[in-house]
Amino acid sequence: MHSLDVNPERKPVKQKRRNFAPERQKAVDEEIEKLLKAGIICEVKYLEWLANVVMVKKANGKWRMCIDYTYLNNACPKDPYPLPNIDQLIDATSGHGREIWVVTNQPLRKIIHKPYISGRLVNWAVELSQFNLSFIPRTAIKAQALVDFIIECNFPEEEPVPMSIGPGRNIDQDIGAWALKVYGSSTNERSGVGLILKSPEGFIIQTAISFGFSATDNQAEYEALISGEENSEADVLSKLVQNSSDLDCSVYFEELQKPSIESEEVMEIDNSPNWMTPFINYLEKGELPEDKGKAQRLKAKASKFFIEEGILYCRTFSSPILKCIGPGEAQYCLMEVHEGICGDHVSVKALAHKIIRQGYYWPTIHQDAIEFVKKCKECQLFSNVTRMSPVIPSSVLSPISFVV
Repeated sequence: MHSLDVNPERKPVKQKRRNFAPERQKAVDEEIEKLLKAGIICEVKYLEWLANVVMVKKANGKWRMCIDYTYLNNACPKDPYPLPNIDQLIDATSGHGREIWVVTNQPLRKIIHKPYISGRLVNWAVELSQFNLSFIPRTAIKAQALVDFIIECNFPEEEPVPMSIGPGRNIDQDIGAWALKVYGSSTNERSGVGLILKSPEGFIIQTAISFGFSATDNQAEYEALISGEENSEADVLSKLVQNSSDLDCSVYFEELQKPSIESEEVMEIDNSPNWMTPFINYLEKGELPEDKGKAQRLKAKASKFFIEEGILYCRTFSSPILKCIGPGEAQYCLMEVHEGICGDHVSVKALAHKIIRQGYYWPTIHQDAIEFVKKCKECQLFSNVTRMSPVIPSSVLSPISFVV
């Protein structure tokens, strides 16, 4: 017997009977008669849940009868499975189901079988539900690469193994150990490194590496010494890098786009005296100029400055606390705000106020903004041309000559 899993905490809803127009009532009676004769529905009495029918007119003029299950749907929990897996269960039971292994490190099993999914995930879950999927984690790539290398380099003993890279050039055999020989070469056009790796059995792996950056002879030697020692045989490969088309098919060719060791950038610190030096000396050490007038003015101005973690800050009435910067940083700040990534070549006043809003301060910020905008080439070429006369216009009151 079919039953609905209704939440017992929900109160049953009995909808009041709706009155339909004669045309709709006739369509309802006809549709119910058809369903009763077909045996699809039967007459029963529900004392708790009652729902009305909803009549929707089709494009051809006929009526479609629907049931308003709004309240009943809200009282029934949602089914976490979009569609039944009947086909999959039958195939698995009969032994005809093909198991598909999915190798991945992503939580696809949890995503697909998540009870509450929507949108495209529902479509994918429905499509994949017909397959017998098994998810296994991906193995380590390094181990797989080692296995592939062993399989690729494993040759039968009866096969002859090449022992030289050219006529009259043999590589010394070192029984029981791998030998790596490297040499670097650099010219005006290109530079590169040649490497030769020989196994104890005599199998040779040749690799030529081309540098995608300009390198001197010493830099090429350093890149070579990172991997091994120099050798005359490897010198042949390093010189063939100048023309990769001349390389044999047995030689592996690679490109190195950047050096293996990046040079560290050294930032120069400017400790020369500037406008902040008197304030820092007074606030930290209590030092004042010998001139009493200058000392008194310095004390008055220093009241709006303070030092926090070795950095001088300025207090203002209408702005937040501003960081004080020197001449070098001031020029960089002007350039970045005026013509940087987010710069829009603003005017002098807007440039100064924008820097202050960003939290920076120095005494000559307005004068420096004027000088910087005057030197900006883009502002001179594309700024609005002032057509107003520089002189205030005045009326001419003198009489015109030769007028009777």
